[in-house]
Amino acid sequence: MSAMLATLLAPLGMCTPPATTPAPPLGSTPLILGSASASRASLLRAAQYEFEVTSPDIDERAIRRDDARELVLALGFAKAAAVLDGAKGDEYARRHALLITCDQVVTNGGRILEKPRSSDEARAFIALYAREPATTVGSCVVTDCASRRQWSAVDEARVFFRSIPDATVAELIADGGVFACAGGLMVEHPLVQPHVERIEGTMDSIMGLCTATVHRLLGEALAAREEDSR
Repeated sequence: MSAMLATLLAPLGMCTPPATTPAPPLGSTPLILGSASASRASLLRAAQYEFEVTSPDIDERAIRRDDARELVLALGFAKAAAVLDGAKGDEYARRHALLITCDQVVTNGGRILEKPRSSDEARAFIALYAREPATTVGSCVVTDCASRRQWSAVDEARVFFRSIPDATVAELIADGGVFACAGGLMVEHPLVQPHVERIEGTMDSIMGLCTATVHRLLGEALAAREEDSR
C-alpha cells in the first residue's frame, strides 16, 4: 500500500487496512476508469495508477435485481458495455486499453439502498444506520477493450453507526455529497466519522473501489494477454 493511500484511508483506524497486494505493472497499457466518482478516482490515483476517465451513460434505475451482489455486477457489466459501444469504444480497442467499471449499493435490514433521490430519502436512509449496520456491496469489472474479455468480483464491508444527530444530517444534506453515494453513506466525511462505532472490512471498499481487488483483476487480465500471445 502506498503512503498516499495509507494517508487517504487513515481517518478511521478501527477498520481493516487495505490488503498490500502489489499493483501489477501496466507498462504502456492504457487504463480507463469508467466512473464519474471522485472517490474512486482518488483511490485509484492514491494506488499510483495513471488513468483516463470516462463516464458511462446508462439508466441505472432500468436495471433491477433482487440480490445486491447480482445487481452491482449487472450494473458494472452494463457500464462496461456502454463504454465499449460508445463514442470512444473503438479508440480504446485500438489502444488495447483496460477498462475498470464499478457499482455499489448499501444494504440495511434486507433492503437495497441506492443513491437517495431526495432530502427526505437521504434522511430516512441515515436514520436506519443507528438501528442496524450498513453493508456496502460493490462490484469491480475489468474489461479488455480489444478482446472484450472480462474479469469481475464483488466486495462487501459493514459499518456500525451510533445515532447521527439531526443537525449533522441536515449539514450533510446541505453539503449535497450524500446524493452521489449509495445509501447516502459517506463514512469518510469529517461530520460522519465521530459517529462510526466500527467497520468490518476495508475503508477503500466502503468508498467504492477495493484496491486489492483492482490489483488482482488487472493482474488476471494482463496474465491472460500474456498467455494469448504465446
